Amino acid sequence: MRNTALILAVAVASISCAMGPKAVFTDDRALGDMTVPVEYVGGLPSVDASTAGVLRITASTTRFVSERGTTHLNLPTSSIRDVAVRTEAKLNAGRTVLRFMFINVFALLIRDKTEFLSLEFEEPGKSTGTRADFKIKVGSGQALKDAIIEKKNMAVAALTPGEKPAAAKPEYERAFDRAMALDTIPAWEEFIRTQTNLEFREKARLRLKELLAESDWNATKTADTLAKYEEFLARNPDSKHAEEARARIKILKEGKIIKK
Repeated sequence: MRNTALILAVAVASISCAMGPKAVFTDDRALGDMTVPVEYVGGLPSVDASTAGVLRITASTTRFVSERGTTHLNLPTSSIRDVAVRTEAKLNAGRTVLRFMFINVFALLIRDKTEFLSLEFEEPGKSTGTRADFKIKVGSGQALKDAIIEKKNMAVAALTPGEKPAAAKPEYERAFDRAMALDTIPAWEEFIRTQTNLEFREKARLRLKELLAESDWNATKTADTLAKYEEFLARNPDSKHAEEARARIKILKEGKIIKK
């Protein structure tokens, strides 16, 4: 009985390992056309997750076409800014314990692996560009990444000098642009927490200081008490509101409480 349970567990493991994406990619160098069966994961607007289709990458364009023939992505291959591959693994416990005749038999724990391809494109007028994520065949990621980078380099080399894209910004500059677009306390705190470039961290720190002081000043004006104005000055002696705070303190000390 114990042997039967173990055989069943091995069978479950074999079936699970056999499952997964079957996508491969072909690179017809004579035609300059790469075809990659994929499953869309996210990033593009108005595209349902898990949409199956193909990436068609040539030296001129990169397109994602669904199985229904709809083109959801059509951008110059030369505008590819970043190609990334990642693998996720999770435990498929399925039936971790088989109970038979009051005997516990532990089945095999199976790790299901999934591999993803991320493409990021430069687009005029967009600081973050366009990003698309796809599920690909496990084990094909690095070769696929190398082939796409080669296609991108071919596309850039084919451009005239006036057409060549500007050098891509490093990640810390793109992150700074995203924080600047939001210009909120949480956005700047996140930038400082995640980025290491000292020059841009200092810029972010100064802007965060300004926003915190402004928030502090608004709260102080709402309270409108002598203690709050004095606390504000102690925390923000160089604030642009410092003179206004001192004037209000003088009025309150003189007993002339004027509500604005």
